[in-house]
Amino acid sequence: MQGLPLLAAGSEPSQAAPLFACLETESVVRAGVAFLAVPLGGWDAETRECAVQVGLKNPEAILSSFGLPSREDPNAAAEANPYVVELHGCLPAEDQVDYLLSLVAAIDALSSAGRDLIGAIPQADVACIRDAVSDGEYTRLLAGTVGEAFEVSEAVSGCMSDEAYVRAYMSMSDAALGELTGDSRACLEEFARDHPRYTALMDPRAYDASSDRERLAEVATDGIKTWLCLTPDEIERSQAIAIGAMSR
Repeated sequence: MQGLPLLAAGSEPSQAAPLFACLETESVVRAGVAFLAVPLGGWDAETRECAVQVGLKNPEAILSSFGLPSREDPNAAAEANPYVVELHGCLPAEDQVDYLLSLVAAIDALSSAGRDLIGAIPQADVACIRDAVSDGEYTRLLAGTVGEAFEVSEAVSGCMSDEAYVRAYMSMSDAALGELTGDSRACLEEFARDHPRYTALMDPRAYDASSDRERLAEVATDGIKTWLCLTPDEIERSQAIAIGAMSR
């Protein structure tokens, strides 16, 4: 038993794919929920069972975390209700905050670059940043992720206008999700303009994870609205990132 992929994999579910490909869907779902709970410190019985029920209705929510092909039509599931939204609803407020921070980190690591930030924001903001940082800091800013760009110097956040946050958010969305429809882009852009507390998440210094839990919980709830902007195909692409963040 110690040689089985599941046990050898530790907390990396995808390594267990050969084993779980042989199991019934319900068994995979229950095992997958157990894996998802580990990074969040484990779930109580109510949360765990809620997540299992979501997984049974939407097996791809769990199968994807094991690197297994979906046994359902992903577009049909996406049209009905994004499964990540349902899984999010199962989580206690504290876990929703932890998940939000993991999701932001996952998107930053997968899709963003400091040069994209500079390329996206208004020229006035770029000029402000360029004047405020040294040549070495500017080089580091361009080479890192968007999140790391904010950490190069406090001057970066000081130079960012509301419009800069909106444009940077859209740039990160494009990089993470691929090509978006015109309606989806317009909807996400409107969300970004109406929810500056959410777009501020790209700056790691914007919130203190230990002391701003209540505010972050509200931001996490607001963030669910972004799923309503997406087409089924865009939701499918988004959920691959989202479920990965949940298992970080």
